[in-house]
Amino acid sequence: MQAPTNDPHYPGGAKCTSGFPAKSNVNGAIYVTVAAHCYDPYDTRMWSGTSGIYIGHVTSLSLSNDVGFVKVSDAGNSAVPEIYDGGYGNDSSLKNVVGYETLTPNHQICVSGSYTRLACSMVVLNVNQQFNAVNPYSGAGYTVHGALVASATGQVAFTGGDSGGAAFANTNGNTQALGAGFMSAGYSPYTVACPSWVGAGAVCASAGLVTPAANIASGNNVAFTW
Repeated sequence: MQAPTNDPHYPGGAKCTSGFPAKSNVNGAIYVTVAAHCYDPYDTRMWSGTSGIYIGHVTSLSLSNDVGFVKVSDAGNSAVPEIYDGGYGNDSSLKNVVGYETLTPNHQICVSGSYTRLACSMVVLNVNQQFNAVNPYSGAGYTVHGALVASATGQVAFTGGDSGGAAFANTNGNTQALGAGFMSAGYSPYTVACPSWVGAGAVCASAGLVTPAANIASGNNVAFTW
């Protein structure tokens, strides 16, 4: 089975979003990225929210980047360097990931979470943002470093369940993607009304924290294209 990207996935009872496929530069192992705060240290398995199929288990974490790596090759699955630039239950387009780029102030990117879906009006405001995250399973806290991005039009872009989703820039006539980062958390000063499909009781924002793909690739010796 090819492990899905931008798919809701379930560590225990939580709902989050998978991001980019990744390949180890050391041994060629294939992974799908998830948000580290969605990782259950008592049950490291991850399941697809659309098919219910076992994807793999989390084998490593980069806490300062709020990213975990699900080793899909151990589960007999595969992944290719592609993302869907839309959300769960929504029409979306498959795009090849052809590299990654560095987040810089005023740069425009897209974010794609399973629940708020695609938002391409995002502008990088600050590349030195940080916040304190807490793992809901263990209660352990850690500091996450990344970039603050906000929609130039006030578009909804972050809600619960979007964590781990891909941030990217379109390239080659919008037919391919450059990895920019990973959706980590919404930013409460930018709270906006949620769209009807998100569900009652949800909190949504037009801004949030994105952790940088360039740092994650170099710090974990992985590639997002191959």
